[in-house]
Amino acid sequence: MIFIPLVIANAQETSHSETSGISESSTSKSEALDNKVEKKSSVSNESAKNTAESQESILENKVPVTQLKDTNVSKNTRVSFAGESILNYQNTVIPDDDTEIPGSFVIKFIDGKTSVEPIGEGWQSVSSTEYGFVAAECETQKGNIGILYKNVGIYEGRTINLKITINDWSQFSTENGYIKYRKNSIGTATQKFNWVDQTWQFEYSDGQTVELKHTYMTWYDIDQLQFMTFESNTVNSIAAVYVSANNWMNYSNNDSFGTTFYAPTDEKSNDDDDFAMYTTLFSNVSSIRFKWGKDYSNQNPSGTLGAGEFLGFTAKKPARTAPDAPTKTVSDKDEFNEHERNNLYNMNESFKYDIYQSVPDEYSEFYYDSFTIKDNVDEKLNVENVKIFNGNDQDVTDKFSISNIGNEYSFSANEFFLKDKNFYYTTYRIEIQVSVNKNLEQIPIEENGSTYKYDNSSTINIAIGNKNYLKESNTVSTYVERQN
Repeated sequence: MIFIPLVIANAQETSHSETSGISESSTSKSEALDNKVEKKSSVSNESAKNTAESQESILENKVPVTQLKDTNVSKNTRVSFAGESILNYQNTVIPDDDTEIPGSFVIKFIDGKTSVEPIGEGWQSVSSTEYGFVAAECETQKGNIGILYKNVGIYEGRTINLKITINDWSQFSTENGYIKYRKNSIGTATQKFNWVDQTWQFEYSDGQTVELKHTYMTWYDIDQLQFMTFESNTVNSIAAVYVSANNWMNYSNNDSFGTTFYAPTDEKSNDDDDFAMYTTLFSNVSSIRFKWGKDYSNQNPSGTLGAGEFLGFTAKKPARTAPDAPTKTVSDKDEFNEHERNNLYNMNESFKYDIYQSVPDEYSEFYYDSFTIKDNVDEKLNVENVKIFNGNDQDVTDKFSISNIGNEYSFSANEFFLKDKNFYYTTYRIEIQVSVNKNLEQIPIEENGSTYKYDNSSTINIAIGNKNYLKESNTVSTYVERQN
């Protein structure tokens, strides 16, 4: 197993902590990180646990000591949490060749589709890339102020929003700092706060809460006494924590709020250092609540605010993802929302099938060898048109090979496309326009009846190395009454 450091997908901050100004996004840096491949050999869980016993060695020998980001920090300050190595956490997994992460849905800032709306009063555009509010001026809004990221992905055929509510905060600085959120990515930065308590709620576009079967987030560049404390109910949703064997982080259960994952020293890491990141896999989750903070106990509260402690995540992870089953929906001219069944006015009305297939963000070692979706349209129907779109609604039909024998259709991603990083981290939608073939005899559901029914489902077949995945979608149904 080759472990490749995770690359930042949503991050635009030039570092986790800054001492001057507010950083703008840096496309060149993101591209450089995407092109950087640093190979590290993995070890087994058993040897990783042995490594945990020498955590001091990890900190002293694995981590380069560089200049401190804040001149008010005393070198080698220890965080005030009493804990132990993250390698000893009960749900920690050190990935090997057989490790699979279930579920491929991950929230994503989609350029051109995701929009950002502040919730509550006091928000300002603090830069071209950030909204923020002065927390000291918004004390009465705790629990009612936040940010809404609209359209951060498609889950089971429906658009997902991310609603972030800021529940509480504890300010360290004597200066009134901002709590900030990104306009062009999903991320937050806090200016000299002990912690900011926030809830990330997953919702459908109509505001209805959605429960995700699986989703994961890789939190990166956890350094310089930074920490995340997950609330107890959220901890119960953490099915696994994936880390490299040389991870320098600790965890602690000493906070009554929940479980804390933290950097135990003030040493600095880079965005792509695998020892300073961890992947949380959540199961059956509709929201996550956590405190994002930093131990300022050895700092001067009147010190420079800086740009803030930035928290972001990436969708890349240190193991391949087991693909999800496709989701099938059916719609017509007046039943245009995603449905598992619809009713036609008559046999002259055409209708549409949509097949949704999520493809996770992957490193090249986990790229697909083949990707084929098959759909067997009822032989009593005419297939009028087929098209394929990516998550940005761009037509990518020409990047697939489409074949059919009668109404049995096959959609296969071209080999060159599977080797392109742009194939990954999106949701594909295959659109199939159909109508009733009135030249063929239609068979009613019941003998001598007047109701006709057309069922449809799809399958996905994905090959990754020596692994082959075959999964079937849900079934959708269309009904129509015979008109005399």
